[in-house]
Amino acid sequence: MLSFGDPGGVRTGVLAAEGLWRWRLFNYLQNENHVFFDNLLSKMVQYLSVKEDKRKFRVSLPRNIFDENEPVTFDAELYNNTFELINEPDVRLTLINQKGKEFNFTFNKSGRAYSLNAGILPVGEYRFRASVNNGGENLTFEGQFSVRPIQLELFETTADHGILATISRESGGRLLYQKDLEGFSDMVRGLNSAKPVIYQTVRTRPLIDLRWLFGILIGLLSLEWFLRRYFGSY
Repeated sequence: MLSFGDPGGVRTGVLAAEGLWRWRLFNYLQNENHVFFDNLLSKMVQYLSVKEDKRKFRVSLPRNIFDENEPVTFDAELYNNTFELINEPDVRLTLINQKGKEFNFTFNKSGRAYSLNAGILPVGEYRFRASVNNGGENLTFEGQFSVRPIQLELFETTADHGILATISRESGGRLLYQKDLEGFSDMVRGLNSAKPVIYQTVRTRPLIDLRWLFGILIGLLSLEWFLRRYFGSY
């Protein structure tokens, strides 16, 4: 009386009878509950309304780009042949950074699915590969995501006068506002502690690097030797 199929890739169910409500009443008469009937109806609807994505194993992330101060989380779903959620077998995940270094994780079982908190990761590009063995069938899922640096300057674009006042006070300085700029030059002149600073740079060079100087010395010595020989000084 009840048959299912997927001709042309379209899932179809046919009930060759009427009075389905009587099934529910009979279920209660037999067991004093509606569990069997409700499960049957739920599986029928689940089978007929399943999405086109027929992969039995899927891994998802809340987004593909994470900030460097937030943990990277994963969710995974595993389905049996009737597309019911199960989470009996262990699911493992391998995380690969830009340098090719691998980090291994095991998913936690959450309800009838899986979840994983990989923690806070350094900035960079990452690839991941998740795998599970379900009834002798090896299933895998691959993906990628990025961790970007946080530019704190973009979160606060106005000056924090409290911090500036603290820095100036602890360093022996003063915090001046626009209304105080008129007397700024007089204040600087009145600073007795202001002293000029002289910077000196000393560069040394080995004498052996001055080849032209050696050439002059050898030339003068040769000239002296020649003159002495010429005038008979030896």
